Amino acid sequence: MFHLLFTILCNTPQPAPEVVPIYLDIFISDKGRREFELKMDNLENAVDIVKSKVESDLRKRAEKEPTNKNPMFQFNITIQPELPIGIDLDTCGYSIEQLSNQLQQVHTIDPGKNVLLFYNCDSEIYNDDFANAKLESPLIVQSNNTLCVKTMTTFVNAERTKFELTLANALLHACGANSKNPVSLSEEPEGDMGVSINFFYKDKAFDLMHAERCEL
Repeated sequence: MFHLLFTILCNTPQPAPEVVPIYLDIFISDKGRREFELKMDNLENAVDIVKSKVESDLRKRAEKEPTNKNPMFQFNITIQPELPIGIDLDTCGYSIEQLSNQLQQVHTIDPGKNVLLFYNCDSEIYNDDFANAKLESPLIVQSNNTLCVKTMTTFVNAERTKFELTLANALLHACGANSKNPVSLSEEPEGDMGVSINFFYKDKAFDLMHAERCEL
């Protein structure tokens, strides 16, 4: 009887993890796109690399749960061809408060979407602000828990690792992560190949992302 029960339990297929779509609109000016692609890569390719990496990492993490209680996330990212009305992403020198006010303005225009604005500016002028807030990437986040969306601001960064870390954090925030720096960078030795730089997902951020996830 025990052997039969054990066999039945072992052979019972577990339900597949739930797949949750996450929608994110990216806004960047034509000038900002040219600046990015001059120094980095095709913008769509650069975004897709981070998207695929984060999706894969979160899927592997979800699959580790024997009961499949945590969902997998599928990102649907659109780089919008037109900027929000009244927002100039080529103007630099805004204060953090002004940037936050513009985020609120964007949220008011289209309140039901996760949004990431790329200002065509160097983030270094805000280094002290981010350091004081203990943020590891130049990302400003506003949350609307009622609508379950995040409105976010970052900058056109010429450093690939900074861009990828910032976008990875934005994606986790869009999933519902409500902690600072849900993603960090970790370096792992690769022998003769040098050092591999990977994303490190904080356990607390990952657990809270599922525990506090609102219905999308």
